Amino acid sequence: MSNAQRCGKKDPAVNSNTQYREPLKDFREISMNRELTDQLNPTICRRMLITHLIETLPKPNNPALEEATGWPRRTVQDVIAKGLPGHGTQVEFIQEGVRNNDGYYALRDWGSFNGEWVREHLTEICQVLDVTLES
Repeated sequence: MSNAQRCGKKDPAVNSNTQYREPLKDFREISMNRELTDQLNPTICRRMLITHLIETLPKPNNPALEEATGWPRRTVQDVIAKGLPGHGTQVEFIQEGVRNNDGYYALRDWGSFNGEWVREHLTEICQVLDVTLES
């Protein structure tokens, strides 16, 4: 009996429909993903996720980013105002309307982050932050 079975969890290397083990390469991939999530820093992950969302959401403003992440307004604002500039990430606020908060963010430069790497590892980044993004 595996540790996962003793804890009442499904063993990711065992197919639930049958009791045979899937190919070893799948287990290695799962293991590599776990190693990556163990190594990722949550602070950096927050910055990468916000940058990704600014790039991908239509007209991403604070309420949209709060809804996508489930984070408080202040956390989202701090990441954009203080966290991203430290990595050279350039985000511009596009004003729409007369009120100060009428508008949205636009990503101008990923800075030191590699956007392709972030998109490729978005699942692991979300796991570290315990965030589920809508598809």
